[in-house]
Amino acid sequence: DKVTDQLRPGERILLCSDGLSKSVPQEEIAAVLGGADEDPARGLIAAAVARQTNDNVTAVVIEAREADGPG
Repeated sequence: DKVTDQLRPGERILLCSDGLSKSVPQEEIAAVLGGADEDPARGLIAAAVARQTNDNVTAVVIEAREADGPG
């Protein structure tokens, strides 16, 4: 699917492998992404490793921020 809406400051997008999405419940993923953690990708990977996933785990979190000024 294409992302057609613009992100607002503070919103996050998660790109991850199935090693993460199959081992960590969606509710926990949402809680980590919605939290104040400065490095949510690291927290999500740690959660998958703690569940002893037998697959590779990759997570990239993109967060929208306020623009500093004209481009």
